[in-house]
Amino acid sequence: ANSDMYYSKLAELQAYFKTHDKIKEYQGHSSKVHSVGWSCDGSRLASGSFDKAV
Repeated sequence: ANSDMYYSKLAELQAYFKTHDKIKEYQGHSSKVHSVGWSCDGSRLASGSFDKAV
């Protein structure tokens, strides 16, 4: 079950890098995002930005 979610998220990222098309857009940072990370179970996404927010 968790591995299915992981591979689903991975497939989304691979699609982005292959096509450079936007998959999903999240709002919240006032500056460019420099890093992202998924929780182990794939249920949460954290992002770090040059606005010094996580």
